[in-house]
Amino acid sequence: MDIILIEDMNILMLTILAFGLSVLSNIMFSIWYNVALLKQTFSVKKIFKSIFKTVFLIIGIICLICTLNIIPIILQESGLDINNSPFKDYNIVTIIACFLPTIFAYTKEAILTFKDIITYKPINNKEEISDGKNN
Repeated sequence: MDIILIEDMNILMLTILAFGLSVLSNIMFSIWYNVALLKQTFSVKKIFKSIFKTVFLIIGIICLICTLNIIPIILQESGLDINNSPFKDYNIVTIIACFLPTIFAYTKEAILTFKDIITYKPINNKEEISDGKNN
């Protein structure tokens, strides 16, 4: 019997890598934009919260994929003659369903924040106040 887990690990690792990079790019651009440009205070708590959430999501997905890989092994060891392909398809669908929407969301946010960084024009409050008084 072939263990599906080995075959799916490449897809899983690449997906986790893409997820991690999208989250990291979003965090980095947000830190730069908020701290360097908007002069907000740096929050270590927010960074740890984001890392905590990301790590546990990745661990949860890996556990889910492993569970989906163990089910056909248990059924075959129990003497049932099953075809592994439906379980393989479920693994790929699970990976795609769990990670891709999040990867796209974080990537979109990173792109928008990067655009904001590039096009950022600081507001000169003194000029706005004096312009408002003259009108």
